[in-house]
Amino acid sequence: QLRLFNQANRWKKRGISMVPTRFPIVWAGGYYNVFVAIYHSDGTIAIEHGGIEVGQGINTKTAQVCAYELGVPLSLVRVKKGSSIVNANSLTTGGSITSGLN
Repeated sequence: QLRLFNQANRWKKRGISMVPTRFPIVWAGGYYNVFVAIYHSDGTIAIEHGGIEVGQGINTKTAQVCAYELGVPLSLVRVKKGSSIVNANSLTTGGSITSGLN
């Protein structure tokens, strides 16, 4: 199809190309704020972190790490919506940095 199109059109051409790309992640000195509250009455845990959930699963990963580290069932952990009151100076969300560092 490309060859036929290019033969039929003198000035307009089509083609197929592959361009190798590389996306390095360079990170130094990053930090994220996390607020964890454990409620005495029922033992539930509330987490508010500085990352932004944009489909990368940071809320799920944060809850799983908390449950694992504290040795509690995942059902006791809730991730609250972030706010600038608790996490006022959070860093970027992008390039897998949020999921890896939070």
